[in-house]
Amino acid sequence: MLLADTMAVVFSVLGVCLTFPAFWLLLYGLFPRLVSSAAELAPIRRWLAFLIGLPIVVTITVVAGLASKLPEPVGGLFVIALISVSLTLANLGLSGLVLELGRRLRNSAWQPESAKDMLTGSFVLVLSFVLPVVGWFFLLPVAITLGFGIFVRTLFMKKAKA
Repeated sequence: MLLADTMAVVFSVLGVCLTFPAFWLLLYGLFPRLVSSAAELAPIRRWLAFLIGLPIVVTITVVAGLASKLPEPVGGLFVIALISVSLTLANLGLSGLVLELGRRLRNSAWQPESAKDMLTGSFVLVLSFVLPVVGWFFLLPVAITLGFGIFVRTLFMKKAKA
């Protein structure tokens, strides 16, 4: 492996590590009530959120695989749109989990809830994704699946409360 290949991998991982927290902060800034509702639901029965998110992830994977067989302009654009929208929705739920994680790690000196909670939780979660093998193939897929489940539970809990 050349030095250029190594640097490409290192900077790609670094870019992802910086992009996830920024994206979660963006979602928190754009949809604060949804993310706060997701943060309230995140610690409650995580296994249920995982079981709700698992069929969604499997369905999206199967649909993306089938759509990739379509003729190129249509199939490729549909797969890109499907993956982009679905990962955004999963990250909406995951940003609630990140906010709850940040709240739990909060120092007592940080009295008000703020972006510091989101940053703390997001950096802890992102750095766990960097862990070789376990982070790549276990923690990241489980987190995305949990994100879908938390997002769906948040949508239905809001309708039930209203």
